[in-house]
Amino acid sequence: MTLTTRERHALASLLVLLAACDPGTPGDAGADGAAVDGAVDGAVDGSDLDGSVDGELLDGEVGSDVGDADAVDAGVDADAGAPCEDCPADAVCLAHVCVDGACVPTPAPAGTACGEMPMGIPEGVCLEGVCALRGCGDGYCEPGPVAGEPAPAREGCDDGNVAGGDACSSSCEPVLYPAIEGDDDGDVIPQLRGQRPALAVDDSGRVLATWLESQFPTSSEEYVVLARRFTSEGVAVGDILELARGTGAGLPVPVGLADGWAVLYSSSTVSLDGFVFRRVSVDGTLGMPRLVPSDGEVTSPFATRHGDGVLVAWTRSVSSQRRVYARRLTASGAARDTEDIEVTPPEVTRSADNPRLASIRADGEINATALIAWRDSGGEYPTIYARRLSDAAAGVAFVDLAPFEVPTDTIPFAGGCYVAALASAPPRFVVAWSGGEVMRSPTSTLISSGRVMVREIVGASFPPQRVLTTEAGGSAFPVIVAEPGLSAAGEATFVAAWHSPSGPVIVGDHLPPEISVLRAAWGSGEETLGLVATPHAAYCTGIWVTSVDDLRVSPGLDAFLLTYPVPSRAR
Repeated sequence: MTLTTRERHALASLLVLLAACDPGTPGDAGADGAAVDGAVDGAVDGSDLDGSVDGELLDGEVGSDVGDADAVDAGVDADAGAPCEDCPADAVCLAHVCVDGACVPTPAPAGTACGEMPMGIPEGVCLEGVCALRGCGDGYCEPGPVAGEPAPAREGCDDGNVAGGDACSSSCEPVLYPAIEGDDDGDVIPQLRGQRPALAVDDSGRVLATWLESQFPTSSEEYVVLARRFTSEGVAVGDILELARGTGAGLPVPVGLADGWAVLYSSSTVSLDGFVFRRVSVDGTLGMPRLVPSDGEVTSPFATRHGDGVLVAWTRSVSSQRRVYARRLTASGAARDTEDIEVTPPEVTRSADNPRLASIRADGEINATALIAWRDSGGEYPTIYARRLSDAAAGVAFVDLAPFEVPTDTIPFAGGCYVAALASAPPRFVVAWSGGEVMRSPTSTLISSGRVMVREIVGASFPPQRVLTTEAGGSAFPVIVAEPGLSAAGEATFVAAWHSPSGPVIVGDHLPPEISVLRAAWGSGEETLGLVATPHAAYCTGIWVTSVDDLRVSPGLDAFLLTYPVPSRAR
């Protein structure tokens, strides 16, 4: 049996814990980690972990370094101040805290430097409590030298192995990876155009891709909702999953949850008055389809993670008006609200379409805050409206008494808008759209094409909007996502992508250097783009960029991981 690097790290940490918990030999895990080394030797694939390469355990790091200046004094009970006699000595990567008389191992933050330091460069980094030899394949994305400090060269990705064939090459460089293959023979037709995004990421970084497939020429009316799982590094897992089959299915919307995913889609086969919710577990097990009823027809549903559950928004025709409604769901698909939430009262919205939403919850908070935005074409010119809502003890509390118009300075095009949550304290959102200016002549009124705009929303204020481009073209439908780690620190930064007449475009305030690889791989094709941020992992986080070549008869879905490495920490 062959284990991955992370699995070997976890096994080594478990053996360390078992050795530390032996009350009869409290000192055996002391000098140079001899007891631990003996326990680990030969435990994984019959190999010796000491001194090996490719991210294995370095000799003497676990249970050693008793005299290290940064090591936590062994056996100190933070609560009672009494020694815990069974705690082993601390190491750089694994300290111990005595809690209620029991010794609890506490791994050092991932990326902490460890091991010998030849030429000023630490030989290893701490990963899951184990000192791993630095290098491609250790699972740690090297950020490269910072401020002149000696360090290994930057890695654009590191998926814990040195194998290719996925989104991270054998030399730890990201590649444009065909996550879903197209079929130009015409036997089946993946309906990927317009799915933005077609990926969802759970809290552990695992990815689910969803798409709708036409069964032409077998059936001109039958559609199949399909999904496939991927690891956090983009490696395909298992077979393609069939979630639903029938006529009149809408594009599926995947949502990442704490552990696994939810997929939502509308289906005329089941009911027009509602939508279907289905869980997909990490191991590929499918939950039973669950119809979430609505008070009327559901059109263009879109969903996002909201706290521990899901928030869904859609449009419905009511008395010759098209309004926006929403509903909160638990992680299992149960409705948290007894009836649809009316986001747009009749006196405000006349013809809403394409609602988009984002949600954010501050650390330690129970309630989440969401912003729902949509395009309304019922006036003289289309406009963008938005409204925020927050969880409350009695249900939903609207932050805004009524929907408000987002200042645009342009006329939003039919693609609508896109929303991202930037920071949580206070809740900060950003809305992106493409639009043009009104051009009047004595005989006609035209709307120029070409601008992609973004506007930040903070409280009741609207900071100045940003013009990302003046050459977008009429088919530019921008997507936007917060940059990992940066917005959480209070800096409102984001990445936006759209299609322009000269090809796909991606911009951001802190784009990593590997963006040049992606731009070269794209070329000048007709691409529908998507952006999905991965969780703020301990040592390797990023943004999945998806693209669909709309010029192909039956396009597939390509994926590229832009990595934002977390700098290593000094010993």
